[in-house]
Amino acid sequence: MFPRSLHSLAADGQRWALGGVCLGTILLAGWSLWFLWGQVAVFAVSETARLESDQAGHPLAVPVAGRVVATHLVVGQLVQARRGRS
Repeated sequence: MFPRSLHSLAADGQRWALGGVCLGTILLAGWSLWFLWGQVAVFAVSETARLESDQAGHPLAVPVAGRVVATHLVVGQLVQARRGRS
C-alpha cells in the first residue's frame, strides 16, 4: 500500500543493523585479544615480606657511622649509582 515508505523503512533498518553488528564484532574481537594476551600488574600487601636480590650484597665503607632513618624509594623506580659525592 505504501511502497516508498516500506522501501525506506527496510533500507534504513538494514544499514543500522549492519553497523551495529560490525561495531559489536570489533568490540568483541578487541576484548578477546585483551583477554587472551593482555597483562595485568598484580600488587600484593603483606605484613611479613622480604626483599631479595639476584646479586650478593656488597659491604660499604663509610666515613661517618650512622643509620638510615628514611628512604624515598618507590617500587619500580630506576636508580643509579653516584660516584665521587663529597
